[in-house]
Amino acid sequence: MTAKGMSKAGPITLALGLVIGGLVLLLHNLGAIANLEWLWKLWPVLIIGIGLEYFIKRVLVQEEDVHFHIPSLLLILLLILLGGITYAASNIGRNIDSFIGGIPFHQTSLDYSRNWQADPVAVKAGEQLVIDNRVGRVELLPGDGDVVQVSAVIQSPGHGPARELVDKLNPGIRRENGRVLVTVPQVPDTDSGLTGYIVTDFKITVPDGVHVQVQSGTGRVIAQNMDINLAITGTTGSIELNNIGGNVEARNNTGRLEVLDPGGDLIAETNTGSIKVASSKPLNGQYNLKSNTGKISLMMPKNSDLVMEARSATGRVSVLGLPDDRSKSGPSDEYSYTLGAGKGRADLEVGVGTINIEVK
Repeated sequence: MTAKGMSKAGPITLALGLVIGGLVLLLHNLGAIANLEWLWKLWPVLIIGIGLEYFIKRVLVQEEDVHFHIPSLLLILLLILLGGITYAASNIGRNIDSFIGGIPFHQTSLDYSRNWQADPVAVKAGEQLVIDNRVGRVELLPGDGDVVQVSAVIQSPGHGPARELVDKLNPGIRRENGRVLVTVPQVPDTDSGLTGYIVTDFKITVPDGVHVQVQSGTGRVIAQNMDINLAITGTTGSIELNNIGGNVEARNNTGRLEVLDPGGDLIAETNTGSIKVASSKPLNGQYNLKSNTGKISLMMPKNSDLVMEARSATGRVSVLGLPDDRSKSGPSDEYSYTLGAGKGRADLEVGVGTINIEVK
């Protein structure tokens, strides 16, 4: 009788864990993934992988005895331990950095607020309005006449140095070099560390024909039912646009980007986040949609008139309502199609993620 050989469970799980973890760290270094906190929460997958590897080998390699590979198990446990230490240290550092007024900021609420209203400022069609907000929402609404009207709700924790400072600060609105500038409350240099604890939510009415530029740090940008040219640069937060008649350029680092019924050309780019463009009207302009890590969705009527080029480096391009004549499927998927005479053009590009195209 021939003696059974021996097979080890553990090396494959360890190798896959190192490969996947290394790829995630590489994407983080390249800026495609902003936060690694979620990675630590997946550590039980390593334990599951060892168990699956053991049972699969027991079934598939019945002529061999299957045992756990002790060095691999020890290395996996060491990875879990180091990950837990790193995660705990990052939380401690974050809590120290956010300490204010004797209470960590993430445990405080913005339970103090006050309203602020600026005098109307005249602005003509073709002029530029620049809005700069570090922390808080910017909401743009259609305005009548030839004036910009700005109101704000300024919030802070109910106690501590930020609360003492917030009553002394007002946003600014002024003309400078032919532009109208709207800025957040100016925190003195001596109190610059309190900037993140003062949140300013703007509501701004804008006449048609104005060129609007929004620079947002952390917070949502919302605009609807306006005939303006709009350029938005955001760091963290969603951008939500509905029925903007002019050209739009919207770029953010992290967050969702949604554009409904675009009336002009569109550039929508995000580093980490989803992009959704949906139109009830035919599309025939120029549309450039790009996400380094996320999902892109494009929905439009069948009587749109444009050339479509869609590319995903790692995921699938799914198509609904058009002939599925793609030569590829899965990683590095591509899709090309022309609606009508191809008057306009839509370029969709994803690094890590999928693309969905729906035509009704």
